[in-house]
Amino acid sequence: MASRSRILVVGRDMILRARLARVLRDAGYSPELAESAAHAQRTGHKGIVLAIVVPDGLGHEGETLIDDLRRAVGTVLLLTTTPAVHADDADMLDAADEAGLLTRVQEALRPVPYNEAAEAVLHFAQYRLDVAGRCLLDAAGKEVVLTRGEFSLLQMFARHPGRVLSRDYLLQTLAGREAETFDRSIDNLIVRLRRKIEADPRHPSLIVTVPGSGYKFAADVRVAGPAARIEPGAAATPPEGGTVTINRPRRRMSGLALLLGIATSGVIVAVGVLTESHRVVPVKPPVGPARVANLPLPEQPSIAVLPFVVIGGHASQQRLADGITEDVITDLSRYRELFVIAGNSVFAYKGKDVSVQRIGRELGVRYVLDGSIQTDGDRVRVTAQLIDAATNVHVWSERYDRALGAIFDVQGDVTQKIAAALAGNQGAVTIADTAASGRKPPANLQAYDFELLGTELMLRRTEADSDKAEKLFNKAIELDPQFACAYGHLAVLYDMHLNQGWGRETPAALLEKAKSFILKAIALDPTDGIHYARLGELDFEGSDFDRGLAAFERAVALNPNDPSILMYFGEQLAFVGRAAEGVEMIDRAFRLNPRPPDWYNYQVDPFYATGRYDVAEARLLRAQRDRPIWASVVLALSYAQLEERAETAASVAALLRRYPDFSMERALSDFGGIRDPATLARYLDGARKAGLHECAGEEELRAHPQMRPLPVCAARRAGIW
Repeated sequence: MASRSRILVVGRDMILRARLARVLRDAGYSPELAESAAHAQRTGHKGIVLAIVVPDGLGHEGETLIDDLRRAVGTVLLLTTTPAVHADDADMLDAADEAGLLTRVQEALRPVPYNEAAEAVLHFAQYRLDVAGRCLLDAAGKEVVLTRGEFSLLQMFARHPGRVLSRDYLLQTLAGREAETFDRSIDNLIVRLRRKIEADPRHPSLIVTVPGSGYKFAADVRVAGPAARIEPGAAATPPEGGTVTINRPRRRMSGLALLLGIATSGVIVAVGVLTESHRVVPVKPPVGPARVANLPLPEQPSIAVLPFVVIGGHASQQRLADGITEDVITDLSRYRELFVIAGNSVFAYKGKDVSVQRIGRELGVRYVLDGSIQTDGDRVRVTAQLIDAATNVHVWSERYDRALGAIFDVQGDVTQKIAAALAGNQGAVTIADTAASGRKPPANLQAYDFELLGTELMLRRTEADSDKAEKLFNKAIELDPQFACAYGHLAVLYDMHLNQGWGRETPAALLEKAKSFILKAIALDPTDGIHYARLGELDFEGSDFDRGLAAFERAVALNPNDPSILMYFGEQLAFVGRAAEGVEMIDRAFRLNPRPPDWYNYQVDPFYATGRYDVAEARLLRAQRDRPIWASVVLALSYAQLEERAETAASVAALLRRYPDFSMERALSDFGGIRDPATLARYLDGARKAGLHECAGEEELRAHPQMRPLPVCAARRAGIW
């Protein structure tokens, strides 16, 4: 940064100017010199990130110049050649102290540390900006989807309310580069941000243009501490505790003495802060657990199954309890009349002392199932109780004392009794649903434990852990050759290898291997909808769209409330011209799983296919782990469609490191084609804008003879189009 930072030095003393220029140049900065206020004005402020002014001898013009520089540049250091005269003025720096000057320059140009733990949420107007969670909520608690550039820009403004920020300052701070001739990237970004947060973007009241200088954030900003972390759905009420206030700036007072300091980025530093900086007043945060959004109740009976508690025992028994919890959730979700929260969301409450009423409010359910498991030798005791979260009344409870090997019979009985209690015994839950609710259980508890442990490792999404998981799944199959879930998870694992680019096998070989295992799982247990959903995804990856659609329809018929099935299906609908339906399915999946796993954030193709590039970008950026290659492709294309040049270049470079000799033609062959012509054109357009190859070259075709050619690319190579 220092090598590109241009610093303006203004002062009457030519020798002093030359000495300061030498000091700055030796430190890697680029000094611009001016002998007077008029000369400094003629020099212009474009690209200047900091100004050093020696006001001695500049007179009244110096006061005006400092004010102008503070608005246009943002940071002004003031020096004196007579430190004795200003001995009582802590805001004045000694011009002879070269080391001290460089330290202050470095401090002024260093990005202001932002303590996300202390300032988790910024409140302005009717909005709440969750900095750590990268989320903006409106007054109704609905998320306003922002791209990374929009979020960073809004965060910059919210941290500096009332301060004029120049285009050059914003561009260098956000993108690390200087503006080029006719560069309108910041202006375009501000236009897009205004459309999302301003009541009338044509007459903005939050982000105000200051002609000739830049932009100013005109809203009052309040800061909430970590106890006020938010999630989508929470109303944007003003913070009651854990807050600090960032006041609007005080107007400049007359007199050069009040201007002798450092105008920094809107926060108070130890020495040399201009008095127009914003005052931050801390308030002691409240004590207690963070609250999250309350969700509305759905129309049908709704339930959250809390993780079964293990009384005594060791890690394998805890895995057993967690597995039983997941299985009960899966079996309940097969009932069409019920609304069942997914396991990922309920496991967020594992081991926490949270009231049933609060869980009901936060997950948006009427009923909560609580239970425990206790083993003693070859015996097991299971207790379960169904509670009305609104009234805290027990609706149903049961205790089972059985042989350990009969625990899956207990699981089935619990599922059916809960369904009957929720939907009534008079047929509200259909006989067909009841008959189909129980999947084929494993015949061996040790095989079940291997499968649970393998799943845990696989979900870490690293190549090393996936290799360990593969061994555990195979051990489970050795112990129980009829264990359908173990075969199904092997299919998932090989598909993960394909999408992450792991191992030495070709994508075609991995796809074939994955399909063979998922077909085996279906043959062993044709009642489990998730197997059909995975088959549908693999069919789409092989561009067998009709067969894939049939598999997905079967999956939904077997388990209409499984959010994973809805996520898989919704994602693939983008490629057959049904992206709007895909968005609806994905939205429903998020409602069924309010605290979703990381991989949900990869399912963004319906948003890209409908032109909602900002949503695609925002969700992909939420993902905490390595993205699959195709997700990285969509991120690069989304950046390109949004004209975010720096982000596009960086994402393309990262993509090419993982996928050398990239072309859209090859990627669609490896990861699945696109049947809808309009959608295909949108992806090819994004690739072109990102600077990526649309079609494979002759050398790439020879290197990958199994590649499925795109008709449009084949026509281009033949010179037809």
